[in-house]
Amino acid sequence: MLERTVAERISIAMQSRERCLQSTSTQREDCGATEDEIELARRGTSSDPRYAATIAYGLQVYRDPTTTVDEQIEALRSHGFQ
Repeated sequence: MLERTVAERISIAMQSRERCLQSTSTQREDCGATEDEIELARRGTSSDPRYAATIAYGLQVYRDPTTTVDEQIEALRSHGFQ
């Protein structure tokens, strides 16, 4: 199961920019992120390599779930995900 902080950042990355702008303060509170981290999440990344890998994978699964490969799963495991 993903930590709430990771799940919220993936959600931010997947939402349209307009909706993000309307809900930024609530989501920042939900995921404990700074405004800079919220902006990075909108771009599909994070300053934390663990979050960045998870956000990137979440976006790929969202956009094209049939293209995931074992190497991506291993990359997530290298960041401590089981």
